[in-house]
Amino acid sequence: MNHLAEAVDALSRLEGETETDYQDEHARWHLYLQVLSTFDASRRQLLYEALSWEGNKALRLSVVLRILELVPAPERDSWLGPLPDAESRTYAEQRMRDLEILDQESAGQSSREPHLSVPNFSDWLQLRLAQESGNVQTLRQLAESGRTKRIRRLASERIRVLPLGT
Repeated sequence: MNHLAEAVDALSRLEGETETDYQDEHARWHLYLQVLSTFDASRRQLLYEALSWEGNKALRLSVVLRILELVPAPERDSWLGPLPDAESRTYAEQRMRDLEILDQESAGQSSREPHLSVPNFSDWLQLRLAQESGNVQTLRQLAESGRTKRIRRLASERIRVLPLGT
């Protein structure tokens, strides 16, 4: 009995797919993305089961990272379960910390503790903040000291389009 095959088959049926080749990692990736586009309670449980049996470490981590962005903060820890290796767990835990900061910035609660300052943010977080933040202080820091030209450019552009007084 192949548990991954069963989980992939159940997800395929739920998505209205005739059959997904559970041995093809590209087909599984496509299916997982499809499931994430309509991520409800029934899909969550099946996807969790599929990821628990997923043999491709990179694929499993990629899906979990996307899920962390979709679920509310209190549910994020539970999605570390399908990540058995320390390296993947550490990476996902860092993404959870980044998402917590992003959530705070989105809610207008900027934290300026030294270890939570813009230069210490991951590239992923700096990029997301440059694209989404409404906090002019954060955007100015990113425009001046963002890690990449792209981050600095996006932050500068975002400052210009924000309404005055934000």
